[in-house]
Amino acid sequence: YFELLKKYVYEGKYYKYDIGIQKIQDSDEKDNQKERLIEFIKSIKEDGIDKVMRDPRPSAGTKRKYILKLNELNINPIMLDDDSEYDELESIYTLVVEEAKKFINRK
Repeated sequence: YFELLKKYVYEGKYYKYDIGIQKIQDSDEKDNQKERLIEFIKSIKEDGIDKVMRDPRPSAGTKRKYILKLNELNINPIMLDDDSEYDELESIYTLVVEEAKKFINRK
């Protein structure tokens, strides 16, 4: 079930934009990869995830690679608003998995 859920929600934590960017910059990724990930996050912040994912450029395969890389870095491509009272929030995916494990362990 969790693999199915991954098709509909992103795995990484939600961060405010500046914090998410800093996490990318602090990562061990190559500089050109960091730049691409930051540009991808910036476009999502400016245009919204739906528009970015529908846009033919970059290719769907490239966008999937960016999302997988962000997942590896535990960064959700969708950022929290700058005026959010939280700097970070756990992903919906992680919260669902944790609750499911609790439920399974009660049996």
